[in-house]
Amino acid sequence: MKTPQVAVLSALLLLAGWSGLDAQAFYPSRVNGTVEVKFLPPAGGQSVQVSIDGQVAGVLPLTVYVVPGAHRFTFFAGEENKTITYPVQGDTTVPSIFTPRAFPLTVNTNVPEASLAIDGRPFGGNSTTATPGQHTLTVSAPGYQVLNMPFNQPRAANILNVTLIGNSFPLTVNVNPAGASLAVDGQPIYGNTTSVAPGDHTLSVNAPGYQNLTLPFSQPSAANILNITLIANTFPLTVNTNPAGASLALDGQPFYGNSISVAPGDHTLTVTAAGYQNLTLPFNQPSAANILNITLIASMGSLRVDTDRLPRTGQAYRLFVNGAETRDSRAPQSLAPGAYSVRLVSGNLSIETSVTVTAGQTVTLIPSVQWETR
Repeated sequence: MKTPQVAVLSALLLLAGWSGLDAQAFYPSRVNGTVEVKFLPPAGGQSVQVSIDGQVAGVLPLTVYVVPGAHRFTFFAGEENKTITYPVQGDTTVPSIFTPRAFPLTVNTNVPEASLAIDGRPFGGNSTTATPGQHTLTVSAPGYQVLNMPFNQPRAANILNVTLIGNSFPLTVNVNPAGASLAVDGQPIYGNTTSVAPGDHTLSVNAPGYQNLTLPFSQPSAANILNITLIANTFPLTVNTNPAGASLALDGQPFYGNSISVAPGDHTLTVTAAGYQNLTLPFNQPSAANILNITLIASMGSLRVDTDRLPRTGQAYRLFVNGAETRDSRAPQSLAPGAYSVRLVSGNLSIETSVTVTAGQTVTLIPSVQWETR
């Protein structure tokens, strides 16, 4: 039996040309005697159409109004359809009866042990399934920034390739010489500070005139300081000396033989040999092999001739050294070390001898004349 409200509504609808409430399966707005029915959309976001008692109502989500009682709801999702008989007694909500089909999802990360979750639900390994539509992938791993990545799962297998970014910490590189070029893992850095993710890295340092340095290092989960001293490039230096066998020192450091490797730039060579004047020679080593030819100057000795014991001939005594007359026979003669012939002449008197002069010493000759009676 119809209620009075439904009977009145049926009469009004009949006047309007309708066949009554029983013939009308649903209404778009509330009518006396009807109740509200809400249809929720499927979780997968697919398009679902619903018909009520054989009449097409629309696409979910949808709200309609029906007369209380049992109704037949048919849901169409593409080629798939499902029909249920649903008792409606008052305002109600009809949940989606479709379980959305899920499709394979594979997540590849640069951190194999990373934790993975879809829409907040963790899953093990790197593969799972996801329903078509919008989702959020969360990837996390110790020492790396957490990644929240929205993605759309198609109605097919899907692969997501994810690169986590490591947490980074300050790195300071102090270099001698200052101003060297720096790179971490092949990426140049400017100045001497950067931020680096914890783990193993490679520092490259180079400067003109110095050997390139490639240094593996591990960045901790904290600020880090690296102190670097580059080794200068060196090039051969050969020192030829006269006399041979002189003692050699570079920048105050003795070396043996006559060759050494030297960094380009300004240096000082010291050469010493017995009987010769010490030589201190500033020089510039080029970025190439270098030869220095050194001739030492002999240290001088002196020769003095004492003529006080010689007889006076009425003429001055003349002194000849190696056949060359000296300017003043009584003055000490400065001579290089070695052997000399010495001749003293005055009038018809001539005295000759040989003498060896030693560096740094004075040799005094005291000539004498012995008279012989026959």
